[in-house]
Amino acid sequence: MNRAAMPLVLLLGLVGCTPAESIPFAEYQATVAAIKLGMSKQDFLKLIPKAEARGAKSYPNGGVEALEVTVYRYHFGPTSEPEWNSVPGGQVKKVWFFFLNNTLIQFGNPNEWPASLG
Repeated sequence: MNRAAMPLVLLLGLVGCTPAESIPFAEYQATVAAIKLGMSKQDFLKLIPKAEARGAKSYPNGGVEALEVTVYRYHFGPTSEPEWNSVPGGQVKKVWFFFLNNTLIQFGNPNEWPASLG
């Protein structure tokens, strides 16, 4: 292989490894500051349009819908952050946002549904 083409091949390989519906970590950090409990689902989707539906549950107070956001970052050294892999390279973190009657009531780790709504 031509040595001059090697950096381009490596760059294309890194870009190809990025999950399709993910958002870059820096973009997520800038956006998450604007996310507030009590905001509408419509306003949330204006901030993060790539959120994907992951499920819904019925509660006495109404229906709760979960949306998932996939955050992607690449780093060159190990990390001790528990929500990210400890191995260097491309990493994915998933965050779920829970809406009761189209109002944000909770967000955090996947499958951590609200315990009670009363």
